[in-house]
Amino acid sequence: MRAELIELLDRQVTPPKSKAVGKLTALPCLRDIVIYGAGHWGGLVWRILRNTHQLPCFADSNPLRQGEIFCGLPIRAPEELADICRTKPLILVAIEEACLDASVYHALLQRIEHCGLKDYEIIFLDYHDLGRYKNYDDKFCRLHKSALIDLYAWLGDNFSRQTLIEWLRLNREKDIYNYPVLSPQYFQADLFELRADEVIVDCGAFDGDTVDSVIEYYKNFTHVYAYEPHPQAYRKLCRRVNIYEEDIRSKISAYQCAVAADNREQYFNIAKFRGARLSSKGTVKVPVKKLDDLLKSVRFTLLKMDIEGSELAALRGAEEVIKNNDPVLCICLYHREADIIDIPAWIRDRFPRYSLYLRKHANRYASELVLYAIPPYRGRF
Repeated sequence: MRAELIELLDRQVTPPKSKAVGKLTALPCLRDIVIYGAGHWGGLVWRILRNTHQLPCFADSNPLRQGEIFCGLPIRAPEELADICRTKPLILVAIEEACLDASVYHALLQRIEHCGLKDYEIIFLDYHDLGRYKNYDDKFCRLHKSALIDLYAWLGDNFSRQTLIEWLRLNREKDIYNYPVLSPQYFQADLFELRADEVIVDCGAFDGDTVDSVIEYYKNFTHVYAYEPHPQAYRKLCRRVNIYEEDIRSKISAYQCAVAADNREQYFNIAKFRGARLSSKGTVKVPVKKLDDLLKSVRFTLLKMDIEGSELAALRGAEEVIKNNDPVLCICLYHREADIIDIPAWIRDRFPRYSLYLRKHANRYASELVLYAIPPYRGRF
């Protein structure tokens, strides 16, 4: 298996273009194309089409973005498109949630149908086709070969080692994931016991989906501390918590803040619902806190982080409370290329007694890779 990893790292790979590139470049050039969604995926579409196609503007439903300039183009409300487009426009919807959530899809469709355009065509792009892969190219593998071999050696079981190989292959070859995808995410009873005295710190609580998983997979638990900076997601989180019975509701504390390596205020990008993150290009300021301060007087047993690329910074801001509590760590590794190198190395350096495992969850694309770092007293092995 180790030889398989080395062969994959040494092999020169010329990955195929994503399916979306071929679809987009084949679109008619002499026609107005409006990219609906002035976010990350909209920016990817713009980069593919900017030199060959007519792009009068972006459209976006978020009133906070309307009137801004994005990628050199104005962002317009959907209702303005009838006055802007001279020909039958093609509307490309490049919004991740429209692919994942049927209610978002139908709401967008209805908004466009009622925006005043008499004649148009609409295409909902599959965001997985837009290249949601990590750039593990030949240069990356050459530079980090030693670190990836070290990670392979640190991993605690063969399933984790094969997961690493398949994850690298997936991103190197722009393919789909061909190894078992496991459920549930974060609460892997084959790796550690799910205990009634569990106190869970949920960083990146989103709309409460992880809290729902706690209730589903734990027969009993002691408390959940949930942190979510996105205003809309936080409101949904609170609404979800309020639906629970009182005996459950009393064991969940929700806070609207981000976590990182220090305490400050920072801009947060709320242009997207899923995947929103701390960013200098953000539109709202949110409080950012160190877990070392937030959890100074809290005894906790499990720490989960899914915070869109801020995981390493948040771990640095939690070093003392991790040292004092020895929690299970469930840390997402798929937001930045370097995470698969930097995060395991940081944990290994600070907490050498922890055993490390990799598991892939949720789908067969380049997301939902989680590192499980488990202290000796909690491990199944």
